[in-house]
Amino acid sequence: MSRPWTLADERIDRSRVAVIEGDLYTALDAQRMEEMGVRTIQLNTEGACHLEADMIEEALALLDLSGIDTVIIDNIGNLVCTAEFALGEHIRIGMASVTEGNDKPLKYPLLFQTADVVLINKIDLQPYTNFSVERFEADIHSLNANAKVYTCSAFKQIGLEPIIELFANK
Repeated sequence: MSRPWTLADERIDRSRVAVIEGDLYTALDAQRMEEMGVRTIQLNTEGACHLEADMIEEALALLDLSGIDTVIIDNIGNLVCTAEFALGEHIRIGMASVTEGNDKPLKYPLLFQTADVVLINKIDLQPYTNFSVERFEADIHSLNANAKVYTCSAFKQIGLEPIIELFANK
């Protein structure tokens, strides 16, 4: 098991990270990022299911990027339309959770075909589901042999080490 990660992790300098947070209507995720000391700008689509490149361009113009090394774009949380639109990302990370079931890679293949990294979140809940990590990972690799797959629990801070390394060693 990975060592627990905290917001004080010395390898992540939050002052050098910015987040563009996409959501349909709320600013709840952006508020959480700001409370952690991360520069954040909120984009609300008011019903559209994804962010588009021109929205990112406008957000970047509004966001003070002085001293920023990494910009994380948190597109609206669905497995369908967000995968259809490239936003200029250098690493595409897809996320699913064990509570969603094993069928997501085959039902919604585009995200998994285009992801560099896939996070399987809520791994702490796996004992309470019929989710099979092996099946899920095999289905991802049938679509995208190069995708790196990690299991984690963001809430319980389990398995975050490889994810932190993606950003700490870039």
